[in-house]
Amino acid sequence: MNGKIQLRDLDKEPNMKILDVLKVSFDGLPSTYKAIFLDIACFFKGEYKDFIIKILDDWDCPAETGIGFLINRCLLTISNGKVGMHNLIQRLGHKIVRDEGPRNKGMRSRLWDHVDVKDVLKKRTGTNSIEGIFLNLSKLNNINLTTQAMKEMSGLRLLKIFLGSEVVSGEEDYKVRISRDFEFPTWDLSYLHWHGYPLNSLPSKFKARKLVELNMPYSNIREFGVRFYNVTAVILSHSKYLIKVSNFSSTPHLEKLILEGCTSLNEIDPSIGDLERLGLLDLKECKSLGSLPDSICNLKSLKKLYLSGCSELNCLPKDLGNMQHLTELYANRTATGAPPPVIGRLRELQILSFSGCTGGRAYPSLFSLSGLFLLRELDLSDCYWWDAEIPDDFWGLYSLEKLNLSGNHFTMVPRRITELSMLKVFVLGRCKRLEEIPEFPPSLEELDVHECASLQTSLASSRYVVEGTARMMSLHNTILERIQVSLSLSPPSLSLSPPLSLSNDFPWQDHAPKSEFCILIPGDGIPEWFEHREMGSSLTMELPSDWYDRDKFLGFCVCFVFAFKDQLPQIHDDILCQLNNFSFFYPYWDKWSGEHSSNDHHMWLAYQPRSGVDICHPEAWNSIRASFELSGVTDALSIKCGLHLIYK
Repeated sequence: MNGKIQLRDLDKEPNMKILDVLKVSFDGLPSTYKAIFLDIACFFKGEYKDFIIKILDDWDCPAETGIGFLINRCLLTISNGKVGMHNLIQRLGHKIVRDEGPRNKGMRSRLWDHVDVKDVLKKRTGTNSIEGIFLNLSKLNNINLTTQAMKEMSGLRLLKIFLGSEVVSGEEDYKVRISRDFEFPTWDLSYLHWHGYPLNSLPSKFKARKLVELNMPYSNIREFGVRFYNVTAVILSHSKYLIKVSNFSSTPHLEKLILEGCTSLNEIDPSIGDLERLGLLDLKECKSLGSLPDSICNLKSLKKLYLSGCSELNCLPKDLGNMQHLTELYANRTATGAPPPVIGRLRELQILSFSGCTGGRAYPSLFSLSGLFLLRELDLSDCYWWDAEIPDDFWGLYSLEKLNLSGNHFTMVPRRITELSMLKVFVLGRCKRLEEIPEFPPSLEELDVHECASLQTSLASSRYVVEGTARMMSLHNTILERIQVSLSLSPPSLSLSPPLSLSNDFPWQDHAPKSEFCILIPGDGIPEWFEHREMGSSLTMELPSDWYDRDKFLGFCVCFVFAFKDQLPQIHDDILCQLNNFSFFYPYWDKWSGEHSSNDHHMWLAYQPRSGVDICHPEAWNSIRASFELSGVTDALSIKCGLHLIYK
């Protein structure tokens, strides 16, 4: 079979003849590759390749080899690290499994349809042929899962009881009823995922010698003794009754431990220091955790340590500097105060956050950042610093790309900020005493100064374009020296006329940016230089036949004025603009902070260069319909909109 030719034709002729040809290709596979193909078709399509390899790996046939073979046969694809499969090929996999037991579903090797799973469990028709069960709880009201119903499933390798993506909250009560003496039918499980596991412990006889991943979010487990030799990932996130995790010595292969949101967890067993392969330790929002064992500093392979929201954690281990391979450390919203003096020894650290620590002021004199040559992101917001307390070794962080100093008390930013030659994002929001901002390194793309009520700097003749106001301002390097903006950050007077003005006589034809940008500011008007303006959320512009001159046409400017009745934007809310069959959006929710009135008017101005729209063949357009939408907000008021074409 010429797989590439057949795949190209699948969408044209999705018929039984093609399925028959594909079946011939499947029949020619080695048995181990057949198993991998069916596992992916039934359970793992769309998952990351590395994850699938870990779950399906076998000494007799490495999963990576099998996946590579199936890719070469055009039965699988890889995109952005995820394993894909044409829908028709997946249908083939489903058909092969269903044909294993046309009338007796318990004879099938894999069960993924919730109706089939419930039927097998209710009638107790399961057999040792069943290798995998994936049960979507969101499609069921309740289900009884008994030892007797699963007793004959001695071949079970994969068990996933989960909530589908359509469920918003992970804490909803999707009941799986099991007795306290419940036992798994086999010790050969390699993958166990059970959302909301209802018992307070795992069955005492459950050894799971082949288990690779244990994933039990929102479980009722109270104490967890890790006793699975081959396990590489343990995930017990949001298990709110979990008090203690212990016995790490028996899990030498553990690479990932996620205990996020375990709000009752008050102790980490010192044996955690024995985990030579642990690369990720996630303890976010473990609000009862008061300390970490000193042995944690023995984790030579640890790369990511997440402690955000551990509000009772009052100090970090004194030997933290021994964790030579640590690349990410998040200790924001803890009670630790300043970073420990040894922080500069973490030479491979790339991301560091001590935002909002409550253990006293984070005095810069108490720690040094001078050794962090690879640091890319630094968040020291809400540390209550004054002018003299900005540490000198900041300016030696030559790899720094993002710096967040918001919520501090300084009145000016030192001019040495220009020494950060890689800096792209600088966040100074809520620095209420900030009066002056200096020149910045040419690498800077975004500056956030929302709620800097004392800021008096005029940018009328500066090199920067404003994307925002006293509530939010961003500077984009792609349009430096492009728009002249005068800004006086006194919120009551902000408008589209002085003190804030978008110059009507600005020479766009000479300085049009090469990349997209946008501005979001309070205001109820559209700049006068906009050629087309209409009330409401849409307009249509008729185009002359010669409008699309590739040598002269540069791009589109759009403008949208809107307000909210009652509901302010939430996470994932966007401003969406549609230009015929081309669309782009601006995620504004993350900039929305401080006090806002639902009656405020806001003006969004955006520029889209021609190069971004070319994929939609605008040269064929006879007219342009521009429409605007606020996603996620049901009661927004669309006031007016505008469209302007930019030419050389």
